[in-house]
Amino acid sequence: MDEKRFDIDSSFNVQYEMLKKRIDKATIKGSDERIVEKEKITIVYSNDKEEKEYLNYIKYLQFKQILETDFEKFLLSTLKKDSLYQDEATLQKTVTQQMAQLSEPWFQYFIKFNPADYLLKIRIPTLAINGGLDLQVAADENLQGIKSALTKAGNKKLEVKKFDRLNHLFQHAETGSPMEYGQIEETIAPEVLNTISSWILQLK
Repeated sequence: MDEKRFDIDSSFNVQYEMLKKRIDKATIKGSDERIVEKEKITIVYSNDKEEKEYLNYIKYLQFKQILETDFEKFLLSTLKKDSLYQDEATLQKTVTQQMAQLSEPWFQYFIKFNPADYLLKIRIPTLAINGGLDLQVAADENLQGIKSALTKAGNKKLEVKKFDRLNHLFQHAETGSPMEYGQIEETIAPEVLNTISSWILQLK
């Protein structure tokens, strides 16, 4: 469950979120092919000094046979600017608010809290769901952590499900950014309500 701590920190770092979103959508120059693909490592750098540094890391990992010998280099198309952060004053205000929130006692407790301590005690029927676009809780790591803890607890009635196009609030979203929440009219996706109700009814 340690991934949770990293994910919480990163999701509330607006500048991190901006850059990550832009890189996720970045394409190879002259094509529509995205640079970020499943089961591949993508390294993005902006100058010759960074390139030399990363190449040294890559060569070391290849020597240790951790990475394969082949890799590809591409130029990127210009990264698209996020319209949610066009106003620098608004961005700075948001960053200040988020930093203040991170220092609050409750938030410090939340970061240190380990849910596995309690999940190991749960033996009642459990349905765990996550949005695939959730930027506040990493869906795959969270669901796997819940499944692992409940299985270890001997829970016999367990189901986990990820909704690929939904955000932290289980709304259909474009990016999953918390900054989108106020722009989405949907309260909660119908498929989530259907999944929850069907799961409850089949327990009878």
